[in-house]
Amino acid sequence: MGPSLIDLFDSGVEIEPSRPCLVCGDEQVSYREAQRSSYVIANALLRSGVAQGSRIAVLAHNAARPFLCVLGALRAGCTWVPVNARNAAAETVQVLNRTETDILFYGAAFEAGIDELLVQCPRISLAVCIDGEGRGARPNLDAWCAGASDEWRPLQMQDDALATLACSGGTTGIPKGVMTSHRTWAFRIAEVMSRLAHPAPVHL
Repeated sequence: MGPSLIDLFDSGVEIEPSRPCLVCGDEQVSYREAQRSSYVIANALLRSGVAQGSRIAVLAHNAARPFLCVLGALRAGCTWVPVNARNAAAETVQVLNRTETDILFYGAAFEAGIDELLVQCPRISLAVCIDGEGRGARPNLDAWCAGASDEWRPLQMQDDALATLACSGGTTGIPKGVMTSHRTWAFRIAEVMSRLAHPAPVHL
């Protein structure tokens, strides 16, 4: 059984744990900090009853916390559904329904439209606000994660399990789901690393 996408991330953590992993303005999150946060989010997901292969979407502008949710979802054996924050509301609904999304992490900037989105996406059983207070029964990330362990026992994942399910741009019709397994991501990363490798020393 080959490495999963989150296994490859963890390998990077062990190489340089204190190196910045996520940088957003003045905020920096090291690889070790990102790993520890992903433990908490993954344990919170498992506590909520998700199964391996559950579809987890993240709707947010670029920032550190949304990507920590992505890492947590992958660690819990779920499939990440990327959602373009620039989509019109109708496009977002179409993506979430076509990918059969189960859980939504969303940024506070999208709070005003979440009630209607959940009405149109009845399969979504849980919506968590990443960087705000949430509204009504929707929890914010910190409250939802409260009490979840920051320790982790790795899960067994099949090589052909889906890591990501991303919709195409829809330029030739209705957007289609592009399914990418952990095995495929491992091959892609290995190819990139082989092309970046240079024998030492390098003189510039």
